[in-house]
Amino acid sequence: MSEFDGELDLHCFSSKDIPFLLEVLIEESLRDGLKSIVIIHGKGLFHKKKIVHDILSKDPRIISFSDDGSNYGRTVAFIACA
Repeated sequence: MSEFDGELDLHCFSSKDIPFLLEVLIEESLRDGLKSIVIIHGKGLFHKKKIVHDILSKDPRIISFSDDGSNYGRTVAFIACA
């Protein structure tokens, strides 16, 4: 049984790793039948958030995404069913 929960914390990763990490997150989420994912990019200067949003906006598997309520350091994305 998988312990994958569809959440990715990017705090300890370099910005250059984000495209690969998001690809793995989305693939694993689809495999496990998850309908949403959470990406924790942090607040800071929003550099990682911009990268995350740019990638999600171009991915056809993502239906929509937005900040997690009033927490601007987290993004919630909804995945299209396979």
